[in-house]
Amino acid sequence: PHDADLVFQGLRLSVNDRKAFLVDKPLALTETEFKILRVLVSEQGRPIQREHLAFLGLTARNTNVRTIDV
Repeated sequence: PHDADLVFQGLRLSVNDRKAFLVDKPLALTETEFKILRVLVSEQGRPIQREHLAFLGLTARNTNVRTIDV
């Protein structure tokens, strides 16, 4: 992994390249999915409010904050 990579268990996010890998296999993610994973991996172990994700611009214009509920 490079310095700008974020790692959580078998997941690696290449922040500079905006690519994700699971056990070194590339994942096909949308830009929004990558952004959400980046926040979750960066803040691993800490709860993140959906409002915080929405504030970061992770939801599309025509959606509401509940779109990111899991």
